[in-house]
Amino acid sequence: MTKEATRLAPAPEPEGFITKDEVARRLKKTVRTVENWQAKGILPFYKCGQSVLFKWEEVEVHFEKHFRKCWLEE
Repeated sequence: MTKEATRLAPAPEPEGFITKDEVARRLKKTVRTVENWQAKGILPFYKCGQSVLFKWEEVEVHFEKHFRKCWLEE
């Protein structure tokens, strides 16, 4: 990509809020597991009344900060 194209390309928009169902789908877990992880403080979330929402970027950062990657050697 040329400098001109890079300069003119718009910056990607930050992703907005996502639902519990979407978090479960991305993590390949059940909604119930997501709810359990919320209760244990494993997933950061926003709650307003009965609504629960997540920011995917915050979920990823939280996992990277508080959990470690494990590589199994064969």
